[in-house]
Amino acid sequence: PGFIDTELTRSVLGIEGMNQLALQVPIHRVGTPQEVAVFVAWLAGPDNTYISGQNIAIDGGFTRV
Repeated sequence: PGFIDTELTRSVLGIEGMNQLALQVPIHRVGTPQEVAVFVAWLAGPDNTYISGQNIAIDGGFTRV
């Protein structure tokens, strides 16, 4: 995943660093652990019946900039 709001990210970057980073992400925020978990659960769950072998960026569009 891209930049995720975790204790480690906050301790390394600090609040100001997190705010500056968020401005670089097209949706103007960092992701949450919950957003990553929801996607992983869907990917591994029964609703995903045909996706395999893909590189999927869950990064708020950061890799598209």
